[in-house]
Amino acid sequence: MQFILNECFRTIRKAKLYFLFSVITTTIGVFLIQASYLSGLLVKHAQKEISNNLTVQLYLKDLTPGQSYVQTEEALKQFTFIKSWQLVSKAQAEELFLKETGEDFRKILDYNPLPAAYTVQLSENLIDPAALDGAINQLRAVPMVTEVGFAVDLYKDFVSISMAAKKYLYTITIILVAIALYIVTSFSVTLLDIRAGEIRTMRFVGSSRFMIAAPVLINSIMVGFLGALLSFLGWWLALSVAGNFLRIFFGNLGELWSAIALSAVSGVVIGGISGLFALTRLKAKRQ
Repeated sequence: MQFILNECFRTIRKAKLYFLFSVITTTIGVFLIQASYLSGLLVKHAQKEISNNLTVQLYLKDLTPGQSYVQTEEALKQFTFIKSWQLVSKAQAEELFLKETGEDFRKILDYNPLPAAYTVQLSENLIDPAALDGAINQLRAVPMVTEVGFAVDLYKDFVSISMAAKKYLYTITIILVAIALYIVTSFSVTLLDIRAGEIRTMRFVGSSRFMIAAPVLINSIMVGFLGALLSFLGWWLALSVAGNFLRIFFGNLGELWSAIALSAVSGVVIGGISGLFALTRLKAKRQ
């Protein structure tokens, strides 16, 4: 084992610039892979937050003597896509209006023009715009409902953009992984070229395949590990600055740190796979 480690460090000393370039490139690659992954996580959290707070306003007809909203509530009970609802009476609507705007329409009008309304919280299963459209159409047909208040177009735009963003982020991640694999594989192949004479000598004296291949594989894994470590430090600095902003979306950064740590493993995986790719060239040369 001592011989293999000595060979690893001796080869790195011979190809310092290649090693340094590979580590820097892998660091950037892993950092961008993590950025892509975290962006997807951010979009997912935003979607979840919106879907958990899907509310609509059901504006109601004014009651005449002897009327009530019993029929309305009976109809709402039939819908499985409704989580809860709360009635805001005309008097409560007036109070909220005065509190939020500070304007008193009673100075001009001698009656309350604001309608009573139900604030209805919808199920998170309605994240799909088509399902949401169907639910809103059903709510429009509920007895005593005059209008359904919800920014449908804005919501659809958000869902459409977030879905497209996730698709592009996945594509970018795949491309970045491919680039990182290519660069680290190229580094490993360069190490093989540098050690070509030594490898021939080792073969001549009967060294095992493991003794020849191990330094190359370990070098590749080292590149991936250092890239992952430096990337992790980069995210530590970034989150030290932007942590308060990200807490708005994530609540706490525990999940974010877990995602960063997990995705950092990609550096080691990239290094290992790249080393194996390079060793196929060594095998081909032997044949």
